[in-house]
Amino acid sequence: MRSAKLLAVTVLAVVLALSAAQNAFATVQLYYDNGTEHAGSIVDYGGVLFSLPSGVSSAHLTYVRWSVGVITLPLTIYVTKPDHVTQLSGSPIVVPGAGLMPAGTGCPGGWGTCRGLDVSSWGIIVTGDFFVILYKAGNVPEYDTGPLVLPVRSFYGDSLAGLWNSPDGNFLIRVDVDPIAPPVAPVGGIVVPVDKIAVLGPWLAVIGLVGCVTAVAVVAKKRQ
Repeated sequence: MRSAKLLAVTVLAVVLALSAAQNAFATVQLYYDNGTEHAGSIVDYGGVLFSLPSGVSSAHLTYVRWSVGVITLPLTIYVTKPDHVTQLSGSPIVVPGAGLMPAGTGCPGGWGTCRGLDVSSWGIIVTGDFFVILYKAGNVPEYDTGPLVLPVRSFYGDSLAGLWNSPDGNFLIRVDVDPIAPPVAPVGGIVVPVDKIAVLGPWLAVIGLVGCVTAVAVVAKKRQ
């Protein structure tokens, strides 16, 4: 009876771990650029209008990555509603430039620079369509080789309210979101699962090892 209980506990632990591994794929990356950097525009504000995947009513904004030409100047990240003026709770986010901008992760090889920031602690919740806009005096994000994604997703201007002009390509801004509702299909652009299984792999191995040790102990006890 005791060995059966130990086996049941081990099986339950493995099932829970596998369930956690599936949930680790809940984070998705949203972007509209083609992964190849082309040039930049000498203006102050540049942003991308993102759309949550179909079936997702809201999500936590967890990561913002970008490519810019000058990385020593301070940068401000604005997260707004589709009117590109009304800021969401947690915005703006100021990124100091004194020690260079933080190196990012998850950028394609075709970007000239990869900068990024984990914004999960800011508690920003996005719904439907939302803007991520970067402000850096005289140097908005780089854009790709085009053509522009239609409907147009990338805009720039000299203020949040004046964000209407479109560059020759799509701005190199990408975001990660954790859907509050499960994603079904993307709404334009590209949705890419962020693979976190590598983080859970060691834990799965430990659980498997515990199961093996438990089984050996049970067999040894029976022989005694």
